[in-house]
Amino acid sequence: MTFTRITAALGAAAATAALLATPAVATTTADCGYFIRGIEAYYGHCTSDGSHIQIRMDLVGEPDKNRCVGPGETHLGPALIYRGAYYTGRLC
Repeated sequence: MTFTRITAALGAAAATAALLATPAVATTTADCGYFIRGIEAYYGHCTSDGSHIQIRMDLVGEPDKNRCVGPGETHLGPALIYRGAYYTGRLC
């Protein structure tokens, strides 16, 4: 092998090792309830029955608000404003 081929092979092996060592970021509804990804807030409604539920969102500088969310992941907004959310126990 030439020096160029050896260098390319080592670079590819290092890149593969880096990908395997990096933990995956969850992008599915495996995140149930309130969670933050990056600088954004989300609510994950984990269900298999297709229900829609009411959540209560804790907002900075505003009164708390209720919102109806369906199955899966719902984007709430900036995490600096949406600092929490929880299931109210009601369907909608």
